[in-house]
Amino acid sequence: KSLSLKNDNLSPHQRAMTLCNIGIAHHKMRNYEESDRNFNEALSIQADFNGGLNQATLAAVKCKFACMLYTRKLYLRAYNMFREAASLGSVEASDFVDQCGSYAESSRRNLMKAERPPAPTKNISAHKP
Repeated sequence: KSLSLKNDNLSPHQRAMTLCNIGIAHHKMRNYEESDRNFNEALSIQADFNGGLNQATLAAVKCKFACMLYTRKLYLRAYNMFREAASLGSVEASDFVDQCGSYAESSRRNLMKAERPPAPTKNISAHKP
């Protein structure tokens, strides 16, 4: 009930963060399709109210969504989402921007590892002296 969206008096920020929390709950239950749907709905609410909406809310949703993508090893999507979240941060939120930037770099490194072909192994054979 605490994650209900039935209250029409919710602000866009409250609605977006509730959807974000529902997305996290579905992710923990490994219901990834429903998790993604809730995060995407939260992001679309933010887009609907783009004019005067707090950019920190949008950045927070993107960062949390990116964390969920990262744990599923969807490194490219996580990287892009972390970068977007960091770009929305303000000077006052420099710790948040730095954190998102670090997570983006970690995603990039994991992506590079995943795309790198394994090093060829040399045939090692015993030689008689």
